Amino acid sequence: MGRQTKYFKLILIFIILKNINSYKEYFPCAIINKNYKDFIMTAKVKTDIYLDSDITIQAKEIFKKYGVSLSDAINMFLTQSVLEKGLPFEIKTPNDETIQAIKDARANKNGETITLAQLEEESKQCLR
Repeated sequence: MGRQTKYFKLILIFIILKNINSYKEYFPCAIINKNYKDFIMTAKVKTDIYLDSDITIQAKEIFKKYGVSLSDAINMFLTQSVLEKGLPFEIKTPNDETIQAIKDARANKNGETITLAQLEEESKQCLR
């Protein structure tokens, strides 16, 4: 199966999941003909980027399940970034209180040791 066919299938899956009528809203780089058999991609440029090797391997396995290459996935990310005029997902940063709590937990500060029986009892109380 060629890359264009895989990309086309992903577009169709996306359209179904998003329940949209126009793929162009989400994939402006794709032009699909009347028969939905062929489509033309816009010009590509070659670029070098440095990626975390472990994350890249894991991501490729995920993309493989969808029939998408790493290059295709990065192009989809970039397309969505342009459409959203920013990152296509929310980035949350912890506030000062949360940062301090994380540091305390890692340093085992303010923690208490409880038994499994105590934990079970507390869990039961929460469920009442």
